[in-house]
Amino acid sequence: MGSMLFPDSLVKPARTMVTTEATVSRMSHVVKGSENYKLRVISPVEAERINTFPDKWTKLEGVTNTNRYFTMGNALVVDLIKEIGEELLTIIYKDKS
Repeated sequence: MGSMLFPDSLVKPARTMVTTEATVSRMSHVVKGSENYKLRVISPVEAERINTFPDKWTKLEGVTNTNRYFTMGNALVVDLIKEIGEELLTIIYKDKS
């Protein structure tokens, strides 16, 4: 496994999201800003992108950013689940023939 990069890489796959992304801790995703190079935590939209959700998918009336991060920490990566489902269908249909 190895240690976690700090700050998080913007060009490598992201590590697992956690439900506490809204707070700054050793588990928070921290990146360097692209314009000023200052360290910052990821935005709710960036959290959605890590899990391959559409931008602003969690931005609903009355939903706080803390809840948006929590939702992404509990979510599965959409594209990964899609690939698993497609592979399962391939196996199922192969077994039937």
